[in-house]
Amino acid sequence: MVESGSGSFAQGSGEGFDETIAIAQMPGELPAIFARRAMARIAGVERSRRHFESLTYLMGRAGDDASRAARRSLVLGLSAHAKTQGLSAELVLRGRADASLEERSDLLELVGEVTESSDAVSVRVYFGEVSRPRLERRSGVFAKPIRRQA
Repeated sequence: MVESGSGSFAQGSGEGFDETIAIAQMPGELPAIFARRAMARIAGVERSRRHFESLTYLMGRAGDDASRAARRSLVLGLSAHAKTQGLSAELVLRGRADASLEERSDLLELVGEVTESSDAVSVRVYFGEVSRPRLERRSGVFAKPIRRQA
């Protein structure tokens, strides 16, 4: 998934996969329309009895309420896709290197929602551009939190 303003995604991130699908927000496309279109594509994959093993979501610059709502809808929808398929999947969320503290906090809050709602998804978070190899290191890996019983 590629939001408008997220930067380049052309680096060979699809290596090792049989098929790579890129769903990009078109210039001027409303966030809600992008989310609806992307979820329709994911539903098509499900109907064909296929699934995603790894999904990368490149965040754009928009930080308005409509963009945050669409982003949340998509990320939770991707998590639900993995859960309904009964398979383990990896979700990679990539924020911009210049993301504000508020944008970073919003993204980490969303990660918390995903990890609370699904055992099927592991989440990785990066902040930086795809094309800069030194930023390919992990900046966070989130697995389902373990709840201790008293």
